[in-house]
Amino acid sequence: MKHYVTHALLGNAATLGIHWIYNAEFLAELAKKQSILFLKQDPKIFAAAQPSYYAYPLTNVGDVTSQGMFLFWLTKALKANPNLTQQEYKDLILHQIKPGGDYQGYIETYGHKLIINSLNEKMGLKLPVVPMDDDHLIGFIPYMAAKQLGLSTNKAWELAQLFTSKEEYPACYQMFDAIIDRLPKQSMKQAIEESIALAPKRYTIQMKKAIELKDTKAFVKDYAGTACAINQSVPTIIHLLYHSQNLADAWLRNALITGAIAERAMLLTMLLGIIDPPSASLIQRLSKNLLSI
Repeated sequence: MKHYVTHALLGNAATLGIHWIYNAEFLAELAKKQSILFLKQDPKIFAAAQPSYYAYPLTNVGDVTSQGMFLFWLTKALKANPNLTQQEYKDLILHQIKPGGDYQGYIETYGHKLIINSLNEKMGLKLPVVPMDDDHLIGFIPYMAAKQLGLSTNKAWELAQLFTSKEEYPACYQMFDAIIDRLPKQSMKQAIEESIALAPKRYTIQMKKAIELKDTKAFVKDYAGTACAINQSVPTIIHLLYHSQNLADAWLRNALITGAIAERAMLLTMLLGIIDPPSASLIQRLSKNLLSI
């Protein structure tokens, strides 16, 4: 049985405590004093680590970001109904995040847009429709769920278009598929070297530098970035996959980059988990409800 989603959620949970801290020097010093994995978000740490964004005060150790919850909800829904439509995906998410919904936590911009458009339609307000043109890692949520359940990338892209119209996502799906298909028969480095040509063409230089440059700080500064946008996060994930020694090393390297730490960690852990699966005891650190996938 594949454990892609469980591994992705674990990576997210492991780094949620420092997600959206942008002070690399602060995190590096903190990591010398204590583990920076599996922490509860602490307002004192976020205040000391400025610039930072303290977005998840209600979470506990083992919980995940809103994107992690989207992945959890969608995987369960697709498992029950592999033919789930985009409208049903929309209804699923709105049921959770709308005012008065079950989800009590941070909602990102694409979630607010979904709510606004839904209320606009439901109430006949005749306001301009807000474009759903997100370029964050939310577009990979259907991909990860589809990989877990053996569904096609076409299905993943159909669902992903609820939030985005960016054609870069299907190309990235193909690249990650090619890497997965080569593991574990080939090494991660070999798999990446033979697959990155499938990345969006505008990523060509970034992908080349992702494997050439060993210095993560230099690579991120000159060729990627710390933000959630996929033109920054996908090359960074490839760099981490290529240069990390194991899962623990990858988590730490990813954390010290700062920024969208926990959401990069989902794809990172899903892929590295193929060759370095987390132990059962580590997986048990996930919140119990997330283990029901």
